[in-house]
Amino acid sequence: MGTRGSLREEGGPDAPFALFVGATFLILSTPGVVVPQAVRPAEITRHELTLVDGQSLSLEAASVLTGPSVEPIRADFTFMRSSHRAVTFLPVNGCSLSARLGGSLADLPADLADVRWGPDPLEIDLAQRPLTVAFCGRTSTGRYAKIEANLAMLSECPPSVSLLCLVQHGATTRFPAPVTGLIARWAEGKARVSWGHPAGTRFRLDWESAGGAGGGVEVEGRDHVLKDPPREQVCRITVRPLLAEGAGEPDTVAVFTGSAGVWRGQIAGKDPLAGYSVNIREGSLDEKDPDWVAYFWGMRVPPGGGLLRVGEGEKVFEELEEFPRSGYASFYPRFDAGDVFALRLRDGRYAKAFIRPEVGDTRDSISIDYVFLAGGGRRVPPGPDHLTARYDEGRRQIVARWDPVPDARMYDVSLADEDGSPKGGARLGETTWSFGAVRLNTTCVVSVCAFDENGEPAGLSRVTVRTYPPSWIIGSFVLDWHTRKGYDFSGGAAREDDGDFLITNSAGGMSSLSIEARSGITNHEIPHLAGKSEESVRRALERLTYGGEIDTDDRQPSSERFAVKLQDGSFAVVRIGREVEAPESGRVFEYILIPPFDFSELIRRARSEDLKCPDGLVAEVDGLLKSLDDEEWNKREAASDALKKLPRSALGMLAERYERGGLSAEVRSRLQRGLYHLYYHARD
Repeated sequence: MGTRGSLREEGGPDAPFALFVGATFLILSTPGVVVPQAVRPAEITRHELTLVDGQSLSLEAASVLTGPSVEPIRADFTFMRSSHRAVTFLPVNGCSLSARLGGSLADLPADLADVRWGPDPLEIDLAQRPLTVAFCGRTSTGRYAKIEANLAMLSECPPSVSLLCLVQHGATTRFPAPVTGLIARWAEGKARVSWGHPAGTRFRLDWESAGGAGGGVEVEGRDHVLKDPPREQVCRITVRPLLAEGAGEPDTVAVFTGSAGVWRGQIAGKDPLAGYSVNIREGSLDEKDPDWVAYFWGMRVPPGGGLLRVGEGEKVFEELEEFPRSGYASFYPRFDAGDVFALRLRDGRYAKAFIRPEVGDTRDSISIDYVFLAGGGRRVPPGPDHLTARYDEGRRQIVARWDPVPDARMYDVSLADEDGSPKGGARLGETTWSFGAVRLNTTCVVSVCAFDENGEPAGLSRVTVRTYPPSWIIGSFVLDWHTRKGYDFSGGAAREDDGDFLITNSAGGMSSLSIEARSGITNHEIPHLAGKSEESVRRALERLTYGGEIDTDDRQPSSERFAVKLQDGSFAVVRIGREVEAPESGRVFEYILIPPFDFSELIRRARSEDLKCPDGLVAEVDGLLKSLDDEEWNKREAASDALKKLPRSALGMLAERYERGGLSAEVRSRLQRGLYHLYYHARD
């Protein structure tokens, strides 16, 4: 550990000049480099540093060296470019390194006694970038270290590496485990800290505020309350176990000592050459004080922060609840639409960001969704459980319900379009809310945020609800150009060299496609469905001019749509999926299948088969038809699902009930969908 309350020892780009006095390193010159003071025996220190090509590192002093070393600060290894596609960690001054042992610190053994050491350089191939590797180091004085390296090699910059180093200062090869589940929360003017550990009962807690105040204390147990930290500042708290074998690895959490909570928002910008300078703390673009800068060629964060790509797609973004403890880098070589990043700010707080797919190119403009833990911590608080939302077609309403959250005083409930545009909301104390005058044929998102007893926003829950008629079928499929399979909408499956929708040619990484449809396809003047009745949508689709094949040059998902005419008189409106989850040679397609409005021919065929419903099935069918008109939405949904599971012998009875009439619009629509499914899919 460094001075009391110091939570991080950072290296800078300049060479330090230091003297060794007793047990303390003293910096005589060179600003920006911090050297730990008075490290206690048998203690693990944690350091985060950045090296560029040609710089060396002293593990014991946690210092970056750029010139001749001055005793006793001696370099342990040098980071350097070894070829156009590789970099090397070169051990010097008696240091030895292990071979690459894993991708992160978690992959390294707890005891380094059996690790194979050698004086040979450790060369890392950059064929896959960015690259995270983990290895071990042993200094000439017998200190052991675990090292996690995040590498970046950009054409515009020299190679760089972000290092996370754990250094054992005791005469042991063991690395005792850190605490688990470290949480700090500000409430009632106090910072409440809690943690877990499988074996420890004594712990060292150190803290430091952004204003420089700090302190430390030894704690019996697994919780502590800081009663008088400075207000309205970020306070960084470090906890380490005190075990018989020595102090374990420190873990750090940040907490804001004031009103903060969890922030969610969106930031947009247009200036790729200058860079998108994003200030997450303010929720804006800020060139003077950015937390994250995205360029055309890659991304960087200011010293002390870091970023880590965690996946792709809005689902990954929403489901990221706990931020990784390590793996953050100062640079990232590139970003693409749909990427999801975990961000660690310079002050120790965390955020997550989603590069939203936009019509156009991310090189021209950018839109970033973010969630910022402004109150601190690494875990996004969970939102209300069992959030549901249903569309009441008769009343044109969306009704949302959720379970009460313990200690929550109020809830913010809001409705937004699929693209995030707000459509209304309210703050209330109840756990149900209705949104009126909702348009037909849209996809909406209902969000509910709970507010705790301090009025701070806590966890957020979201649910998607569609306002399409029950008879419309919404789905997706994947087509791979190399397999020559087409998609059969009525059968709901891909077929070899067959189907209603077939890719016949591909170029440019499937950005240019030729698509064939047996009964007709077009990509011109496709009507928008939102707000239109079933009849008007079908009339608009019938008026289009269809051909057997189209060519498309779709370079951005969702920016082009197609209409497909099917043999049974149905239509499918199709678009390339927003999230590419297909193999490299494939594409995800999303579709809305609109069955015929006129069921007279289908019913005539069903009646002509003279299918008699068994006596034992008559009561079940009548019960389902009655449930289709139930006041409870979930019962109507259950009846619709059960209807599609009936045997084909129920067709005649259902057709007779449909022709008899006297059905509400919703029941008629649900019965249409059931008849359609039974006629084409059901078997006795």
